[in-house]
Amino acid sequence: MFYRSGLVAAILVLGGFGVSIQAAANLSVHKQLRAHVGAITLAAPPTPTPAVKTPASTSAPKPIATKAPVRRLAIAPKPLPPVTPAPDSVVSHLVPVAPASTPDPTPTGTPTPSGTPSPTPPPVATAYYSTNWSGYMSPAGNFTAVSGSWTVPHAGGNGVSESGDAAWIGIGGVTGPDLIQVGTDDTVTKDGQVSTVAFYEMLPAPETPIPSMNVAAGDVMSADIHLISGSQWQISINDVTQHESFSITVTYASTQSSAEWIQEDPSYASGGLVPFDVFGSVTFTDSLATSSGVSQNLIGSGAQKIILINRRGHALATPSAIGSDGGSFTVTGG
Repeated sequence: MFYRSGLVAAILVLGGFGVSIQAAANLSVHKQLRAHVGAITLAAPPTPTPAVKTPASTSAPKPIATKAPVRRLAIAPKPLPPVTPAPDSVVSHLVPVAPASTPDPTPTGTPTPSGTPSPTPPPVATAYYSTNWSGYMSPAGNFTAVSGSWTVPHAGGNGVSESGDAAWIGIGGVTGPDLIQVGTDDTVTKDGQVSTVAFYEMLPAPETPIPSMNVAAGDVMSADIHLISGSQWQISINDVTQHESFSITVTYASTQSSAEWIQEDPSYASGGLVPFDVFGSVTFTDSLATSSGVSQNLIGSGAQKIILINRRGHALATPSAIGSDGGSFTVTGG
């Protein structure tokens, strides 16, 4: 779902997206990564199948990005039909978990007072399985902002190979290949050495590490992505514990079709999953998404749970129910 670099000392020019970024860091344990996706089918828990992710003028003042005003509402959850990811989306093997039907007080085929038989209600999905994501997604809307906070986990290795995890918020990536995201990722070497970085990414470009931030396990992070105007976005991330922050304005063509709060098992560019590290748990709080000018929490935005499973169908990361505040949950490994 994102790329990593073993040695970042280059200028990445994102031609199609109009972004010039210079990053310099020696991240020796990182590899380029990208997630891939399989097609979705409407089914109960899936039968495992073999695996198939210009510089500005010094004389001109820097423009100040501002958010469009939004309204915040607390509303009941929306019943949503199952999501149908595109073949090129970036959440892998997303399938509904035992989708249910919405009860209809008038039996199907029974004439209503108007004499027209009532239609059969569509199925409603309440949770999904994936092989690379765990957390919550809001899969229906025209999203112009997403925000949230999380605590960087204390990652551990497997003693056999390099392993990793990533926690992030983002827009897109479910029903298409576009995804703009910001977060933190851990890489654990075979002998247990942990490297943690903050990053942002706009697929299909590789991950851009943020070397100016010194992120460590236990740090409380907060992040925000919001549309300024047209295709111009502002990406911000703060290390609340270390009192460090980073913000950048970028140009990106997004479908704005979904919003996510995710703990991820990364993938190599070739498509194979990196072994998931032992991350314990990650708690997300203050989760909000803005769609059509209205800012809502997870419940109000119709967020759906995603359980990360391996190819044998065993759960590797499971999110809790949404908290009573409507914007918090914990992803637990194992």
